[in-house]
Order: sequence, then C-alpha cells, then structure tokens
Amino acid sequence: GEENVQRFITGYDKPEPVKKTLWISNNYGEDFEVESASSKEGYVKVLSQNKAGSRYQFSLEIMPPEGEAKRFDDTFTVKLKGGETLEIKCRGIYRASTVTPKPAGK
Repeated sequence: GEENVQRFITGYDKPEPVKKTLWISNNYGEDFEVESASSKEGYVKVLSQNKAGSRYQFSLEIMPPEGEAKRFDDTFTVKLKGGETLEIKCRGIYRASTVTPKPAGK
C-alpha cells in the first residue's frame, strides 16, 4: 500500500535549509528493508539513513527554492524491498519579507 503523510515547515522569514528527522516503522513491528529514497523536486536531501532495530531513521535537510515564491511542495519517496512505496508530502510556507517603513517627511 501507499502511505500519504505530510510534513509542514512554516514560519521562516526566508528560505534557509531546515534539518528534520524522519522515523519509518512497520505498523506490525515486522522487519523491512529500504531499497531507495528520493525527492521528486530535489528540495529534500538525505544526510544519513540508519536502521535501528525494526525501524529506519532518516536525517533530512530540506532546502526551499530560491526566488519570490513563499511556499513550496515536494514529495519524499521511500521504496521498500518487496515493492511497497511510501510517499511523504512536504510543504513549506514562510513569511513575506518585512519592509522597514521610511521615516515621515523624507
């Protein structure tokens, strides 16, 4: 089956890399193996991937795109041996840049 989980990154003043930890486990406690992990848009980068018992820990860096956009979407896909695919949706939203008002009379 396919999992659809969302991770949100919000409230940042400008696009900067954000580090997050993602744990993946089997609902029944059964052992499994990760075959590959990828980012659809390239905003999510795997810094490390470790197996811990019957779970996997991913250390991720999420880098929002440069430019005027104040939000972004990506899909982090983890393929398991045996054919199952997990999709984790990632949506980032950051505040518009603050504008310093000019002093009156200038």
